[in-house]
Order: sequence, then structure tokens, then C-alpha cells
Amino acid sequence: LGVPMVRFCAWQGCQQVYYRSSAGLVYAAEGKSIMAHASSSGDLRMQFEGHVGPVTCLLIGGTHDDRKMLFSGSVDTTVKCWDLFSGDVIASLEGHRGPVWALTQKSTSLFSCSEDRTIRHWCQRRL
Repeated sequence: LGVPMVRFCAWQGCQQVYYRSSAGLVYAAEGKSIMAHASSSGDLRMQFEGHVGPVTCLLIGGTHDDRKMLFSGSVDTTVKCWDLFSGDVIASLEGHRGPVWALTQKSTSLFSCSEDRTIRHWCQRRL
């Protein structure tokens, strides 16, 4: 599995969110995009677009129909579930009323934490 990391920088108040694993590096680019680079070459492998607000957290996790998944939370209050290799959005989870700041996973459950002071439990089998 990978290591989630968040780095804050003072330049124009930007926040860099990235997730490193043996497969490569996935990070939230400036704006609303998520980029994935291959670990062997460093080449850009995929660009994920779909959030309407900045991405605040990332998690590479379980599988859906034998596909590796990427989860992303955003200021737009949604959690997106992506097929890590095709870039397709599998699901857009709505239910928070504030920005989503953290994601974690346990077995087939995904949990999201929001500024609205709630933790949502999502069952991956229903995606």
C-alpha cells in the first residue's frame, strides 16, 4: 500500500496532496485535477478530472469488480471513486455539507470526514 502525505506551502496558500506507492505517485494538482505518474519512468500515466472544487485528500484502496480504486475528497463536498487504471469515475458520493478533509478504508468500508463535523460510512460493495 502507499503512504498518504499532505504538504502545505506558503506560496499563494497552496496545498499539495499526494499519495505515493510502489506503482507511482498520485497527487492533487493545482486546481481540481488529479495526476498519476508511473514509478518506473515518472511519465504521466493518467489525469483524473471531475471535481468542481480543489481536491483535499486522496486514498488508493480496495477493488471494485477487480479494479483498483482511487478515492478523492474535495472542497466541493463530494467523494469521487475512480478506476485507477482507466480513469473512469465509478461513483460520486454526496452527503456532506462541507469540504471533505480525510478518507480512510477498512475492509469493504470507506469513511470520509468533513468540515460539517460528520463522518460518513460508505459501503464499497454498493458502488
